[in-house]
Formats: sequence, structure tokens, C-alpha cells
Amino acid sequence: MVMVGLFTILFAVAAVQAVLVQTQAHLDSRQAENLAVAEQIDALEAELAWIESPAGIEAWAKATGLVRAPGYVILSPVTEGALAAPVVADPFVSKRLVPAGEEASGG
Repeated sequence: MVMVGLFTILFAVAAVQAVLVQTQAHLDSRQAENLAVAEQIDALEAELAWIESPAGIEAWAKATGLVRAPGYVILSPVTEGALAAPVVADPFVSKRLVPAGEEASGG
């Protein structure tokens, strides 16, 4: 009877050890997957940082065909009355352009 009890206890200990080893193997595989994903995230964050940097933006602009402006133009305010009146088109009266404030002749 003692031998059967001892055999049962040893069998139970072996079963628990098998479950623990299996669980540890599962945890190790999950940890390896997490490490691989973390490395991918680090690589993508580094790529994003480069893309958002001035050098990355310049490289993107050159790749898409954008060019530097030949010079700078400083815009200054214009005094009132210094420009000609805007020209507007009246699509219901005629096809010619009519200065603002004048009426187009119907036709």
C-alpha cells in the first residue's frame, strides 16, 4: 500500500513538473515574440524620427521633385487706391471681363 501511495505521489510530481516545463516553454516563446516586436517598434521609431527630421523632409522633397525657390520675395502692404480695380466676370450677361463697378451691356 505504501508503494502504491509513493508511486502516486511521484507520478503527481512528474505531472506537475511536465506542466511547469510546458508553461515555461510557452512563456519563453511569447517573450521571444515580444522582443522581436519591440525591435520592430524601435526600428520604425528611428525611421519616423529620420523622416520627421529636416534632412528627411529635404530628402522627401527632392524625391518628389520639389526644388528650392530661386530667391525670396518680401511682401509689403499696398496703400489704398494704389492698385487697379479688380476685374470680375459676369457669366449671365456676357463673356467679356467687366471691371468692378461697371455694368456689362446685355446681349
